[in-house]
Amino acid sequence: MNAGSSSWALFAISLLSSLSSTEAACISGPFFLEVEDVAHCGYRKVLAAFETMIAGIPACAGLDAENELVSVLGVPDIRAAKSVLNGSCESAWRAYLADLDTVEFSNIARNGEEFVKEFFNGKTDWNELVQTDYPLTDNGKPSFKLDRQARLVERFFEGDAAFSKVNWPPSSVPKFDSCASNTVYCCWPTDRQAGDGNGNCKKPYDSDCVDKDPADNTNLCYVDVQSGSDTIGRSGMQATLSFDGDDDNGDHTAEGPIHCHGFAWADPTQFPLDPSYHFRGNNLFYVSMYDHLYDRGYARNIPGAPMCACAEQMPVNLSRFCALLLIACSSAWSLSFMRSSPDAGRFAIGLYEIDLIVNFRVEFNGGAVNTELGMVELEFNSCQGIDRYGEADDNDLWSYAHELFLEGKMTDVQLKALTKRLVGDEPDACMSATKQHFGQQLGHIRGLTYDPNKWTKVAGREAFAYTSSLGATAMSDFIMGSSHQILVRTCPDCVPTHREIFYKRLTEGNGLHIVDHLKYSKQEIAGGIYGTDFLLYSTLEDAIAGTNEWACVEYKYNKGFPGRCNPEGGITRNQESLFHRMDGQRTDVAFFVYNPTSLSASIALTSVGSKSMTGMAIDKVVGGVNRFIIAGFGEFNVGEEIDSFDFHQIRKSGDFEIVAKLEAWYYINNNSRTGLMIRSGLGSDAAHFAICINGKNKVDAHFRETTGDESQKKSRDTMDVPIWMKIAKSGSTYMAYTKLNDTAEWVLKRSVTLNLDEQNLRAGIFISSNQLMATAEAQYSNISL
Repeated sequence: MNAGSSSWALFAISLLSSLSSTEAACISGPFFLEVEDVAHCGYRKVLAAFETMIAGIPACAGLDAENELVSVLGVPDIRAAKSVLNGSCESAWRAYLADLDTVEFSNIARNGEEFVKEFFNGKTDWNELVQTDYPLTDNGKPSFKLDRQARLVERFFEGDAAFSKVNWPPSSVPKFDSCASNTVYCCWPTDRQAGDGNGNCKKPYDSDCVDKDPADNTNLCYVDVQSGSDTIGRSGMQATLSFDGDDDNGDHTAEGPIHCHGFAWADPTQFPLDPSYHFRGNNLFYVSMYDHLYDRGYARNIPGAPMCACAEQMPVNLSRFCALLLIACSSAWSLSFMRSSPDAGRFAIGLYEIDLIVNFRVEFNGGAVNTELGMVELEFNSCQGIDRYGEADDNDLWSYAHELFLEGKMTDVQLKALTKRLVGDEPDACMSATKQHFGQQLGHIRGLTYDPNKWTKVAGREAFAYTSSLGATAMSDFIMGSSHQILVRTCPDCVPTHREIFYKRLTEGNGLHIVDHLKYSKQEIAGGIYGTDFLLYSTLEDAIAGTNEWACVEYKYNKGFPGRCNPEGGITRNQESLFHRMDGQRTDVAFFVYNPTSLSASIALTSVGSKSMTGMAIDKVVGGVNRFIIAGFGEFNVGEEIDSFDFHQIRKSGDFEIVAKLEAWYYINNNSRTGLMIRSGLGSDAAHFAICINGKNKVDAHFRETTGDESQKKSRDTMDVPIWMKIAKSGSTYMAYTKLNDTAEWVLKRSVTLNLDEQNLRAGIFISSNQLMATAEAQYSNISL
């Protein structure tokens, strides 16, 4: 058996559906299916296995597998078949989890809840004492030997942990009472055990294991003492301990070597049966007590913070740039089948990141469905994830949580909360996070104060970080609707001449996205020409009066704003603030607009699913054409069971068509999407039918057949914007059409039969950015809903 593994006892359930076949199937008699599933036990994987099986049966040649499965189950239609098989799997899991033996966390050390509480604070003799020969024990052995002190940890790991579910610590241990990001991690500054290949504690203990360090795998940015003050017995304490850099040499000029490790789990409100949630107590035991204390000897806590807690109570961390991983991460348990008989059919379920393989024997016998769960083996594994750039990234806690988010198992609100604690691996990210904390949380911002009655922030980074719900076009309208079309860039760390730069528009910009241009552009483009479209000033009074503009001889567009200009006509370098870069850029930068007017024509959108922000829409005349401009957030991907997006929608019933022409599309990444949708209500997992375009200009028909099912897509074509889109509903048939121009004929892309809820149909235009805290924008005309 592998280290960290244990065997579970046989557990079996039997689900019987008293169904009589309404139509004879090509296969008769009892049979078994063997299915390997990387998502969950359910209808689609059963169907795939069934299709493979009947392909080798002559009597079934040429027959439709789905119809045959319906006949085998003795149900009237596909929807009923899904209900039977999905329900069978869900009931099996529920019964399995309900039948598991459970162990309270306090029973591991057998010292009660107070010991558990203090252990996670970094206290107790497990954390505070180190092996010594002074004095020796009565039988001549060293005192405080870790493998004797914590021998109950190994006994539990090899014993009860083999067949028990460890319950989550109770509310009397407040570190874990409520985890806003569904994430826990631990950080250790001390190594107290020699000879295990981890850290720099060595023998003899009394000379070479005093104040020794663990293997360093992260940088510490700052400790917000108030975040964890209740859990360490210092309720209400307010203090921030910041660490400027990582010494890398053991001199302890910064935080010194520390080691952090953690885990995350699926949102139980959306995935109540997910193993990463149910076995999170086992994971907490393994990470904190077995793997890091007992095996590696890592101990104690970062001053001002718990040793282990929900992420929002822990120190803010950063990975070492281009070297080490951010924070190591454990997936919950890997379960693999121990075959009980050579001829038993199996379900195999491999859930990403938790590497779960659960094997079921599924028997079909004249309409009865019998499901049996066999023996399993549990094993810890490192997790896999997707980093901030969309690349595979192993053993990184944020990346693992990000993959949960992409799978719909973690909300963007939860991921955003975690992102405030695990801040990335850019070289200046730690400094930026610290400044943002001092600025936004504590109100300590180095720079000027702006009257909120006169100035409105429209963009910011680090201490001034800000994300607007306005799309790029609406933001430009917001600026052009202000009394003087003036913005100011404030930069406290810039040279004196550049701490305040007043930017005044001279033209409307010919469709230029003004704020995006200031934040990101390194090009000379129409609407953004210095001297023609805008001027720069050193004071608000000069900007309003149009006097004493900067004598900018040559604006360096390839350097970004402010183009290396200065008030006297010379060149001033290194004052740029491109928001998508860190290297060589000024940080703690914000843009404010002066005396703006409200967007009276703004249109509220419906937020579907869990999102931290809701988008907005406006009506605008562009080139003499009325346009509906929609901007929004969220995640709308194929193969997911839940969605999040912004929706301009109305109730519909009966047979109808919805039509719109997409005139312009400003996506954030390749997975941003916008289009038309008919939806069975506004639930995040609602059945739906949609025609949409993504960031690659790929046009898809998306649909989810039943509530809670995985979404699908069909008929992918590449089409350039502008493009017309249409959905037609006729009874239970939903048809998606496109055409390339105003006079072209409609082309049918996909027709699907769906049983959507006729009493709760919603139809309209949707948009999702598929990037946390960033808006995508689309412009539509000729809308008919």
